[in-house]
Amino acid sequence: MDPNAPTSWHREELDFSGGTYHVVDLDGAKLHDVRVSFRDCVFSDGELRLRNVDMDDGVIDFTGSTFTNMKVLMGGMRLNGGSHIFLDLTEITDSDFYPIAVKIAGEASIKVRESQIRKSNFKFDADDIVSYMFQRKYSIISGEIDFSSSTLRDVSIPMHTYTLDAGRLVFDNAATDNFHLSAPGTMKGHVYVNIDVRSVGPTTIRIGPGEINGGDLRIRPEEGVPATLSVDFTAYKVLGGEIMVQAIQNVWKKFRFDHDGEIAGTLNFNLPFPNGVEVDIDVDQEDIYNVRRPYRRRRPSPKAISKGGPDSGDTASTATD
Repeated sequence: MDPNAPTSWHREELDFSGGTYHVVDLDGAKLHDVRVSFRDCVFSDGELRLRNVDMDDGVIDFTGSTFTNMKVLMGGMRLNGGSHIFLDLTEITDSDFYPIAVKIAGEASIKVRESQIRKSNFKFDADDIVSYMFQRKYSIISGEIDFSSSTLRDVSIPMHTYTLDAGRLVFDNAATDNFHLSAPGTMKGHVYVNIDVRSVGPTTIRIGPGEINGGDLRIRPEEGVPATLSVDFTAYKVLGGEIMVQAIQNVWKKFRFDHDGEIAGTLNFNLPFPNGVEVDIDVDQEDIYNVRRPYRRRRPSPKAISKGGPDSGDTASTATD
């Protein structure tokens, strides 16, 4: 199929579900109101090429598929309108995803819910320094990235170059073990960041250098293995919005908050941390609003939404936890 042939790639459904693939090349495809289904497929020992794919109200659906020893190249993708990439209920092992310099518009999303991810990485940040510096102005999330209820074991997700522009980043109830997240450096507008992970092994969250100027950033672990969760805010500017930290659970190993400049937003820290936690909070006590944790409403699981695929009409969530 010729990706430049509009009669083949507009308002169509392309269904490759149930297959076994080593190499799939969709580089440069224009998917305008197109649904491409790779549900329940096996991808192994090869490459999935999605570089510079331009989506407008399009869907690429990998629900229920397995990825083993794969490179998934996503550099330069543009998800416009109500475009979605579904990786719900997948099993990903020894694979690397490269969503470098991807634009995710306000109604668009990448969903990786209730998935089993092991010895794999989602490299939103480029490995080499030249590409890393170049990609910053093209790396924008105004829509949603959602890893809710997934298991992330031996997984790294570096995305510091990204700007979260009134977008959503969700790890609600994700089980983490030997997990590293470097959150978007710039968070502006009414963002929603939920890092309410269930830490069952060493888990490191790095936030900054950078800033937030609106919305909510929440780290509220409810359960997990004691002394496994480390969070480090580095040279962080709180220009607005609210940072909520649930400190009283015994999952904490380390918490560091190094701010830059005046605190213009709200720090809602439910203190104190348990005994034995390494704590370094570079903030005057009067700048911390210490209250009990508010009620959390659970988001529906992808199983309850027809396994999270496009047949259910699922779109980027607007629910507030």
